[in-house]
Amino acid sequence: GRFALTGSADKTLRVWYAETGECSMLLEGHTASVCCCAWSIADGGARWIVSGSDDETLRVWDLAEGQNCLLLEGHAGPVLCCKWSRASGGNKWILSGSWDKDLKLWDAQSGSVVKTFHGHSAPVYGCGWSPADGGARWILSGSYDESLRLWDARSGHCLHSLLGHTRWVRCCAWSDADGGKRWLASGSRDKTLRVWELAWSDATLVSGAPLENGSPSSADLFPASRPQLVAATRAAPPPSQSQPAPQSLNRENLSPHADLFQASDLYASRPQRAAAATRAAP
Repeated sequence: GRFALTGSADKTLRVWYAETGECSMLLEGHTASVCCCAWSIADGGARWIVSGSDDETLRVWDLAEGQNCLLLEGHAGPVLCCKWSRASGGNKWILSGSWDKDLKLWDAQSGSVVKTFHGHSAPVYGCGWSPADGGARWILSGSYDESLRLWDARSGHCLHSLLGHTRWVRCCAWSDADGGKRWLASGSRDKTLRVWELAWSDATLVSGAPLENGSPSSADLFPASRPQLVAATRAAPPPSQSQPAPQSLNRENLSPHADLFQASDLYASRPQRAAAATRAAP
């Protein structure tokens, strides 16, 4: 079945049966609002999750035990975005962005910081891994400074800045198409969704191997000097009151958060539950 994950200003995370809206699991541990959350693809994609909070920490959760198994500390501000890498089974590397303007790469086994990425001049609201080259090489981030940045996870270097949004970038993602190398999408407070096309040097990306002289330069990656903006779509106005409302879930089954929910993720698999250890929702 399909399961949804949400994080809330009530400091909790909840796992939901997406078809019925019933709350399957309640996770408590953060001491402030939960700003972001994500599933790992490891173990069928239904066991490990990560969450980031206004308490400046990330937590890794084992849904088989229904509890927090690792605390990640190192950011100097609220953690606004987090993503698992698909490499090494999907539960080895975690990427996070924060109000402190930095991205951090974490070892999800030890909880240690592997690398910190400096470059944005404002809080980092979005981040993502490219599925290319094993899923642990190329990183994307979006910031309140209105830019996106491409990074090399091995060197920590910023490879290029993508400019075009006129307000802060709230979210960003790589496409799986064409090997995960070519297409990016970003959403902004400027009310637009932008799709970007990247042009990579054959010598760098086809092999996926590091260059002999270190990380590729922006000239190597983008011969045309910058990525091309393929499309920009402006959000439609909200529907009028005369339009029928979309069908909703059965609200009798919902056990809602006690405050605004501000993070979510979806996975089409079944969480592994240990009845004795799982914290069920009231």
